[in-house]
Amino acid sequence: MDVPEPGGLQAEFLALVERRAVSSVYQHLVHLDSGEVVGFEAFARGPAESDLALPAALFEQAVATGREAELDWMCLAAAFRGLLDSGAPTGMSL
Repeated sequence: MDVPEPGGLQAEFLALVERRAVSSVYQHLVHLDSGEVVGFEAFARGPAESDLALPAALFEQAVATGREAELDWMCLAAAFRGLLDSGAPTGMSL
């Protein structure tokens, strides 16, 4: 595991992991015949205005620091938390 340089991207990533600062954005899944929303696809995001805002950068740093599994679980938790907080109807797929 690499030691992060002070103020570097790895240090920023490790701080993000400690704060659990991952969120999700959602895209509707629509039944083509009826147009009915049947679920949502969640996309992980880091803090806006950060070099870690996009998932590719997040997972690159996760690999570099050996924390892929932890980031994956954080993304799943953020996706479910966001869906629950949105008040989406029960039974929606994620």
